Amino acid sequence: MCINRPTALLCTAIAIAALIAPANAEIITISNLPIEGSQITTPIPDAGTGVATVTIDTETLFITIEGSYSNMLGTVLAAHLHGPAAIGVDSPLIITRIDNTGGTDGTLSLSRSLTQRHIDFMLDSLTYINVHTDAHTDGEIRGQIVVPAPATGIAGALALLLSTRRRR
Repeated sequence: MCINRPTALLCTAIAIAALIAPANAEIITISNLPIEGSQITTPIPDAGTGVATVTIDTETLFITIEGSYSNMLGTVLAAHLHGPAAIGVDSPLIITRIDNTGGTDGTLSLSRSLTQRHIDFMLDSLTYINVHTDAHTDGEIRGQIVVPAPATGIAGALALLLSTRRRR
């Protein structure tokens, strides 16, 4: 690969700036998050199902949860956000109430600020939504909020570019 000196210097400057720049705040959206009985600590095979979209603003520490559930085995009594916990492990409440419409089919919604500690739990994929019914008071369906790893394509390409030596 042959790169002229000004282009190589520009690429190097951009790469160094990217490496030393402070981490930028971002908005992370997890769409189509499954909420299922199979994720409960003691799985419930015939449980209802749900799906949610979770948005995390890492600068303002504000989150939103919008979702729905259907075919529940009992009437929905409550929905909560729990953490920190790995998949399949129970944990304390972070948010005591996610608004829900009740019934066996309905919606979930939440908009609120969290602490940095709780946002960090979310970014580490250590939180989950738990929906409780009168048939399963410990929770009928659960959805672990798994935050995808950041893309490394650009950083990898810059590292490759920086490691490429010009041949004479």
